[in-house]
Amino acid sequence: MEKKCQDAVFGTMTYKHGWRKKETLTLFEKEWPVTISAAAYREEPITQEEKSSYQNFVEHTTKLMKIAEQQLKEYVCENLVELKEYDPNIDVESLENYVTPKTLLFQQDGTTLLLLECTWDDENGIAVKLLPEIAIGAQDLFL
Repeated sequence: MEKKCQDAVFGTMTYKHGWRKKETLTLFEKEWPVTISAAAYREEPITQEEKSSYQNFVEHTTKLMKIAEQQLKEYVCENLVELKEYDPNIDVESLENYVTPKTLLFQQDGTTLLLLECTWDDENGIAVKLLPEIAIGAQDLFL
């Protein structure tokens, strides 16, 4: 049986390797189904830092998603020659065809990561760190 919790900030969450729920985010003017995840081990409660980060994200979603778009465009522009070795068709102007947001992860320390699949790195994917500061790179750099 799945364990559920009703959190005052996140709402109804289900435990599966962390607290999760489904939502929709807009990236590159397209709506994407994503998993909202609060990191937890052995069904620990959601931390105050995770709650604060989630509230911050909800209050500034549009701005933070624009930052994510800009970070992804800059990353692809800066690494285009290398990325084209893995996906010769990659195009900065149509990144929605090359990245797929999957998870918005709130780590126990309050760090917020947007985790995406990408055509140039099937194994690791890419992550945009949105809070507390902005960074981008392979997911394994942040997880």
